Amino acid sequence: MNGCNNQTFETYMVSSSNRLAFRAAESAAEHPGEKYTPLCLFGAGGLGKTHLLRAVHERIRKQDADAVICTFTAEEFSGALLKAIQDGKTERLRAQLKQTDALLIDDLQYLAGKTQTQKEFLRVLNDAAEEGCQVVMASSVPPKELRVLTEGLAGSDKALMADIRIPEPGESLGFVRQAAERYGMTLPEETLEQIAERAGGDYRRIIGILTRMQAETELSNPPVEQGSGIQRETTERQNR
Repeated sequence: MNGCNNQTFETYMVSSSNRLAFRAAESAAEHPGEKYTPLCLFGAGGLGKTHLLRAVHERIRKQDADAVICTFTAEEFSGALLKAIQDGKTERLRAQLKQTDALLIDDLQYLAGKTQTQKEFLRVLNDAAEEGCQVVMASSVPPKELRVLTEGLAGSDKALMADIRIPEPGESLGFVRQAAERYGMTLPEETLEQIAERAGGDYRRIIGILTRMQAETELSNPPVEQGSGIQRETTERQNR
């Protein structure tokens, strides 16, 4: 997750739909290993889970340049775990995790339907958390699809599961407005509303649309007015 310092807590767009996840992730990063570990973030794609993982990475690194931070996808980590089991090196893996300050795992949905893998996953993660490792994970499928893992986490005093919901239309518009300001873009209210409608609360789509608009403005010859592209596309769809 290096090289992603633009995805910090300061640049995360907070609303009622993600406030619990945001505050829990920020608290975990400020006090790694002390509470909310393992912390598991649930939400559909594009709602900012990976952003929070990267923000945790950035904050812990900022506080301690020597912190040992390991980042994996669930597929990568489960592959390493299963290989350690097969090779009889589970204790070695656990010893390595004991020396880890933070373990960040994305794409936890890979474990859906893999009951035995979830059991092994849970055992190792709980051991790491008990040793003071800050564990943060993110999944795009709901807890019910990771039942073995989530039921195990529910039995831990320090674990927390936080969901990120699709924002309400007004919140989505607020996201677009904040993102446009951060990009230094001045857009008509109508354009902001059109972007919010198109993106449907998907943060990645909002950023993608604004990035394309900015590129069109900077690279067009002659320059085009900011927002004219999306207004034209909206008009074309309405006339179909």
